[in-house]
Amino acid sequence: MIRILVFCCLMLMTGACLDVEKINQSCTVVMNDGTVLEISRDIRRDKKTGTITYRDEDDKLWSIFQEDYESYSCGN
Repeated sequence: MIRILVFCCLMLMTGACLDVEKINQSCTVVMNDGTVLEISRDIRRDKKTGTITYRDEDDKLWSIFQEDYESYSCGN
């Protein structure tokens, strides 16, 4: 019974990880107030909620919620 419970927990955790898009390019995020944010490090975007998570140059972790930005683009 414990093995089944552990297996189910592992499957749920693995499934949750699949909803995250990893982007290993520089990205530009246009905020609702018109501010443009340049992110030079890789980011993670939750496909379900649209939340963008990244680390700045000081290695601080930041999140930008979908309702706070208009658009984002990554690459050249």
